[in-house]
Amino acid sequence: MQLIFNLKVQLFPTEQQARCFHECTSEYQRLCDIVSDWFYYKHHLKASRKEFNSEMYYRLREISPTINSAMIQLTYLSVARQYHQANQVFKEKACTEPLTKILKRPLSFQNSPLDYAYRCTYSFIKKNSLISMSVLNKRITMPFAIEQDRELLNAITHFGNGQLISIIDKWFLVIPITVDKEKLPKGAESPVIDPLP
Repeated sequence: MQLIFNLKVQLFPTEQQARCFHECTSEYQRLCDIVSDWFYYKHHLKASRKEFNSEMYYRLREISPTINSAMIQLTYLSVARQYHQANQVFKEKACTEPLTKILKRPLSFQNSPLDYAYRCTYSFIKKNSLISMSVLNKRITMPFAIEQDRELLNAITHFGNGQLISIIDKWFLVIPITVDKEKLPKGAESPVIDPLP
């Protein structure tokens, strides 16, 4: 049996690494706004990944040479996910108008978290004792903590795309995970992790 949860990983960056997070988040948000404009105006909220790769990927590489290629790919996922979520909200409210008519302008990503893809832009290293994360032009490594025993990491069968968030000068990577219940550490019948909505 498999369980799906949000894993909250608290990060312990140095002051310089925290500045790197701020700079990378700001640049990522700027690129997401560019992609959002393209998604809204040129493709009327129906752009495919193939269209993104053809029309936007190399343009974004030129605009922002300091951000790595995996993060540029993630901008498409962030933007498409936000529009999909907005569409779901309006559908739940029994709105029959298409989202393109409801929204008067593209969605803004100025307050959106920075997305991280497992093994591309974040990974657990040194026997799960450190986390390595991409920022502008480099990778940084730092200690981390999770509320659960670190053995839980061995029971995870799938790491989703994490979201980097800052709350009152503390940094967290919130990661959707799939856990194989049979591989959970003894005594961890149900890990204390926020379930996905």
